[in-house]
Amino acid sequence: MPSWMSVAEAAEALGVQGRQVRNLIAHAHLDAEHLGRAWMVSSASVDEYLRLNVATGRPLAAETSWWFLAAVSAALHEDRRPVEQPADRRDRYRLRKLEATSPAVEQWSAWLRRRSTGRHVWFHPGATERIRSDERVTLVDLSSDLGLAVGDLSTLYVAEVHFDAFVAAHHGRSSDGLGIADAKQVMVVPAISGSIDWHLHVAASTLVDLSSSPDSRVRHAALARLTEADAVLKFGGDQAGERS
Repeated sequence: MPSWMSVAEAAEALGVQGRQVRNLIAHAHLDAEHLGRAWMVSSASVDEYLRLNVATGRPLAAETSWWFLAAVSAALHEDRRPVEQPADRRDRYRLRKLEATSPAVEQWSAWLRRRSTGRHVWFHPGATERIRSDERVTLVDLSSDLGLAVGDLSTLYVAEVHFDAFVAAHHGRSSDGLGIADAKQVMVVPAISGSIDWHLHVAASTLVDLSSSPDSRVRHAALARLTEADAVLKFGGDQAGERS
């Protein structure tokens, strides 16, 4: 016996407007039946539509990516700290659906790619320590966490609004497309309208960065940690913190 939801409830689940739900019904992307003058939408078809759209690898918006990484951060901590969540109930519902239907961790690098944009910048080698201590920079070295003695496993994260001033302050030169061997990759985080504090989740984002590393040891170690987090999100939600 299928369960049903109203157009408004389906719109909330999918994070879209009611007219978009009606359009999906009209094009047979959602199963629905008339109840009097109103459409009732199959809950199963809503879940399937969301799952298929996630599985296609369509990248999440920047803000949604960081909310997802907040959940990953909580899942990675053994104390199962409470999950930082959006204030809006509809956004919380959609986030829970994303956690339950996320693609394979090997696809997260592409799926979450809008969280930041990689920029290659050449800095004088002598500026390394000053760059790392710059208050505009957020980084977490995961060498110890991953148990790998392969040097620095961190990536520089800088807010887009600070990027130009940051590069100028350290006399950097953009090397995008130039292939300069010793250029650093700086991850530039776009302006985010919501209340998510992305700085707190750079460790989780760096794991995603490392999951596509050309070094097989680093890549496999990062994927193993992300797989652990994914298991908590999909099957251990009650342990990952109280949900409202």
